[in-house]
Amino acid sequence: MVDPAETGMNTAFVGEIGQSERQPVADHMADPTSAKTPEFVTPAQAVTLTGDSLTKIKRDCREGKFDGATKTVVAGVEAWQIPIASLPIHAQRKMKAELDAARAAKLAAIGIVLPSPEDKQWQPAEYRVAWEAYERSGAVHKRRAEAAFKAVLSFTDLVDSGLSKQDAEKAVASSLGVSRASLHRYRAAVKGHHQMYWLPFLAPRCKGGRPCAPFSEEAWNYILGKYQNTSETPLTVVLEEARALAPAKGWDIPRSDAVRARLA
Repeated sequence: MVDPAETGMNTAFVGEIGQSERQPVADHMADPTSAKTPEFVTPAQAVTLTGDSLTKIKRDCREGKFDGATKTVVAGVEAWQIPIASLPIHAQRKMKAELDAARAAKLAAIGIVLPSPEDKQWQPAEYRVAWEAYERSGAVHKRRAEAAFKAVLSFTDLVDSGLSKQDAEKAVASSLGVSRASLHRYRAAVKGHHQMYWLPFLAPRCKGGRPCAPFSEEAWNYILGKYQNTSETPLTVVLEEARALAPAKGWDIPRSDAVRARLA
């Protein structure tokens, strides 16, 4: 037998629970380019996101295990509304992935392709700028970078040989005099970068910031014009449109954070 409350619980809302501000998750999924993200899910949706049973989800609602969960009248029936922020982290990540996938699919349907993970990595021109800064850093900074490089490389080799991270840290501290904290800092500085690029990131003056990446003036004017003339369009969408045009027009466009900083 169908529970009428469950029928009404196929809707989740954004923002305050006032009638004028309600927005179903289904509406958001239909327009994945929207800047808004749902704030609430129903027990039925929580089942999909968490993997728990509907009975457990409802019991957790009653027992206050979902902080902020309240019953709201939906289509004349009281139904639980569960804040997404109260769900386990893995459930929140799953929902974000679903929303991102839906948004990407809609953009692809109108000819806009989102940047691949490779596109979001550092570009060759950016590494060249980093190396140029390193070459100008002076002998003292280079020696310190080389010492840090040796420590990270030694740690990596030890772990690759089968040693635990903890034992590898102790070995590096014993043989090279590098503390665990320093080694952790060095490893964080080079994370995500190929070994051939480590030295610039280990130089004392390197704070982890990105060098200025190439930005075609024509691309900048296009993005600025679209962003200023379409205030309701998120910058991410404007950038995706610009990146879709970039290959044909020969534009260089840096990462989103660099564009956002220039617009600020």
